[in-house]
Amino acid sequence: MKPPKVLLFISVCLALLGLIAFAFPKDGIDLWGKNYRFIPLSEIFSTEKPVVIDVEALLKAREDSLKASMNALKAEDSLKQSIPNPMHLQYGKETPNGLDNFFDALYKRQQGIGSVRIIHYGDSQIEEDRITGYVRAKLQAKFGGGGVGLLSASNITSSYGINQSFSENWTRYTAFGNTSGSIDGRYGAMAIMCKYSLAVTDSTDTVVVQRTFRSGSLTLSRRAGAAASNANYNTVRIFMGHNKDSVTVKISYNGLTDKQVVPPNESLQIITFQLSAVPNQLRITFDGFRTPEVYGISLERPNGVLVDNIPMRGCSGTIFYKLNYLLTNQMYQALDPNLFILQYGGNVMPYLQSEKEVTRFVEGFKSNISRIKNMCPNASFLVIGPADMSKKIAGKMQTYPILPFVRDELKRVVQELGGAYFDMYEVMGGKNSMPSWVDSNPPLAAKDYIHFSPRGASKIAELFYEALMLDYEAYLIRTGKKKQK
Repeated sequence: MKPPKVLLFISVCLALLGLIAFAFPKDGIDLWGKNYRFIPLSEIFSTEKPVVIDVEALLKAREDSLKASMNALKAEDSLKQSIPNPMHLQYGKETPNGLDNFFDALYKRQQGIGSVRIIHYGDSQIEEDRITGYVRAKLQAKFGGGGVGLLSASNITSSYGINQSFSENWTRYTAFGNTSGSIDGRYGAMAIMCKYSLAVTDSTDTVVVQRTFRSGSLTLSRRAGAAASNANYNTVRIFMGHNKDSVTVKISYNGLTDKQVVPPNESLQIITFQLSAVPNQLRITFDGFRTPEVYGISLERPNGVLVDNIPMRGCSGTIFYKLNYLLTNQMYQALDPNLFILQYGGNVMPYLQSEKEVTRFVEGFKSNISRIKNMCPNASFLVIGPADMSKKIAGKMQTYPILPFVRDELKRVVQELGGAYFDMYEVMGGKNSMPSWVDSNPPLAAKDYIHFSPRGASKIAELFYEALMLDYEAYLIRTGKKKQK
């Protein structure tokens, strides 16, 4: 082909592509779960550089802001500022004191009366006791208490709070993810139920091996580097039920043993062991020819603060309607929580394409909060909003376009229901802040541009705790329980 014809061919192809690009939807089209669009020339030849945040300086400014607010509060009995502070917990105009029931319980605990329980539900951002563990350690140091609270008999991740191992014959069922398997929603307050089997079969291409078991067991021990209060428990409560036959529950610790025989019962049963010493290592064994359903094991110290860490990988916070109401309500009444923290939103971000879809999700989230409130009307609740999340747009890692609207809608329904909202997105620095967290040295977030690193999670937890204590201080002054200096 001669050069003029080559030039003509290329020109025609470019002209056709130009016409298609001109007629193509600006936002592209979605096919097979992916979005396809033409990149505008303005983006191709853009000289705009990505915004880089000095995250360490930002976090220092956030900390200084909270300290300044605390000092102003103590001096002037006022939280009013001319410019809204993204670090403060945010409430609805009709319910500016939405956490007062929780603060009442904290104040009584500070006076040596009663106990306080916080249930922290969340997605994979709180796995391994991240965020929760920091808050627990600080609250127990300030208000007393010990133990990590609720654990499932079988876990899928390790924890920074406590070492846990378990026999291989446990099966874990959840109301979230792809492992649902409970009848009638019998998962309990953790949305997790575990059962053991007396035989486990392994197979390869040529060999089938069956191992038999007499029971199901788990072992818990102190974790090096964890807060000392995590292992400072003297009470073990086991939540179980639906056992068709008698089950012997045995505990072993520090050379001591104790056991209880649990008769058949289809209802929730709570088995309590009082320990004569703080255990270095605790082994719990369930022995019976038919497994019970184990809904949770709580390591506690009475008359203190407990903070449960309940991560739900892949969950959006809309699974509470799946939980058997009677069983869950019975477990809540036994736990007697004073505050629910719900930390969700990240898992739905890739799937929300329109404001209508966001509104539908948020209204569903609202109905799930209402279900919890119906069972625990005296408990306060607080929502930690989604972090900044990035996806590749025009060749750059940028904030999901729908994320700010998700944040606004979540905040709206939380405030309508009388709760508090912590804006993690703004705390991080807002739009397109995640890449700077990922690129920090050392990194504050993972290369998936979704999850925090352990260090990043600790930074967020520290700021959240300080914001919570700021409002507790305001409550003390506002209610006359603490006089200004």
